[in-house]
Amino acid sequence: MKKLFALLLLLPLFYQCNNSNKVELKLEFKENHVYTQVINQKISMDMNYKGGKDPIETNTDMQLEAVITTGSADASGTIPVEMDYKKASVSAGLAAAAMPKLEGVKMFGKILKGKQPEYDSIVGDSLDFRTKKLLPQIMNGITSQIKTPKKKMAVGDEESISFPLETPIPIFNMKMMTITKYKLVSIKGDRAFFDVNLSYEMSADKGLEISGGGKGAGTMEYDITNQYFRAYNLKTDMTIKSKILGMSVDMSTHQESDIKVDIQPRKK
Repeated sequence: MKKLFALLLLLPLFYQCNNSNKVELKLEFKENHVYTQVINQKISMDMNYKGGKDPIETNTDMQLEAVITTGSADASGTIPVEMDYKKASVSAGLAAAAMPKLEGVKMFGKILKGKQPEYDSIVGDSLDFRTKKLLPQIMNGITSQIKTPKKKMAVGDEESISFPLETPIPIFNMKMMTITKYKLVSIKGDRAFFDVNLSYEMSADKGLEISGGGKGAGTMEYDITNQYFRAYNLKTDMTIKSKILGMSVDMSTHQESDIKVDIQPRKK
């Protein structure tokens, strides 16, 4: 169950887009740049147990600041990358107990040309050995599967893309099919503004009885010059049905996410 909460909190981190009147959605990190992400999330959750336990209602707020710094590309175009969790706070609730203590944690890796970051090492005194091994796996498992439309869009155009999101966690391999629809609403200067709609369908590997689905809607402000989003707001609703150790659990969640990103050249 802890891994499920972690995934719900990380998901929004991972749903992110050039020509004067057309925009091609891309998500690319430039060399020698600093990306400061400030994330605020509110999660309300209801859990109903079939087997005698009383229902559980919980509300959780999360604030996170993560700084992603890229270095100089080598001859092959590979860029070194570092993610530094500067601030991390989670209010009381089940999610608070599930999330690792991220403040002060750093992950290191590389970005292959045209790809997303791949983290291979982590440092952080607040994490145990198992979490240090697990966290990069979760991040890599999600970022490696993020897809965006491969078409240039004009104002008014809509493009949908579906992709599987798998979380390779030992004994808890969960799969989620995600369909994302982008609508380009306007272009102002080097900013493009999108409406975003999502739908989810969840399942798990053999041995685990977990299923669910949901939908979400929000907006995105995309930086055409830097090929990365500057603001992303999303509201999602999801229901999950599970059977663990013979106990049936129905869970519904409402999540509101607000992400702001500041992009600056790296100081040498």
